Amino acid sequence: MKPIRPLAGLLLSYGLYAQAAITPSNLGFEDRGSPFPPGWVVGGTVVPVDGILSPTAAQLAAGASIHQDFAATSGDGLGAFTTSFIWRLSGSGNLATDTCRVRLRGNNNGGDLITLRLSSAGLQSFSSPSWSTDVAFTPQLGVAYTITVVVGNLDGDPAGNQDYQVSISGGTTNQTGPVRTGWHSGPNTTALNTTVGRPWESIRFESGAGNTLVVDHLSLPGFPAVVGAQLVANPGFETLPFPTSWTDQCSCSHDGPERLRHRRPPSLQYHRHPESGLVIKSGRLHR
Repeated sequence: MKPIRPLAGLLLSYGLYAQAAITPSNLGFEDRGSPFPPGWVVGGTVVPVDGILSPTAAQLAAGASIHQDFAATSGDGLGAFTTSFIWRLSGSGNLATDTCRVRLRGNNNGGDLITLRLSSAGLQSFSSPSWSTDVAFTPQLGVAYTITVVVGNLDGDPAGNQDYQVSISGGTTNQTGPVRTGWHSGPNTTALNTTVGRPWESIRFESGAGNTLVVDHLSLPGFPAVVGAQLVANPGFETLPFPTSWTDQCSCSHDGPERLRHRRPPSLQYHRHPESGLVIKSGRLHR
């Protein structure tokens, strides 16, 4: 197995190795053109909504789907990479249906490589003929979860095995699953779809029966997700009167460009963002 770096955090992520010339479009759903979202193939009803960690997210009605082939040719597909996204099931949804899924696929949305779902048992992956629980926890409807997938050696390098690992963070959980060598079609063999000739080229999101799925903050190697600038106002203290957009609970003054002077231990506190939970304590951002 090629080395897998630690899975971390809500802000992702770059590839582990030299990347092919992928050409993704509208990953952050910032283009609200019609039909929405531009750059994606849409099935069913998909509408723009306020983003979770960005200005816009895609909301998929029950039974809807979106997918995108981000590689111009098969030779541009990815063999080793890290990717992440955020998804949230509406508060009126039904986790017991186990039908909201993400599929990492090959050329032109064909050939499942990795299939994940958020079920009542937690975060699960499929390897024929059955599902396995990668991270066992009790998901909450209406909570945004960041899913991270780290994949090694889809290029079939003889020096390593093809394998992957997933993690999830959000709500009260922050966990990493085991290293998997069982892909969607089954065990790791050249006869299946997980080696040379089937790199990762397409991603597909599906909203299952009885659910509304919100997708946001998708990151691909070389195309990291970007936190929307609106989440933290006046982060450099550059706007007067001082300090605009902050709650001042100490004796503070302006001390030159982008500097803050306090006369006793500071207690600056930024209003918590309802989705990301960003706050500031003692001059540093925390989650």
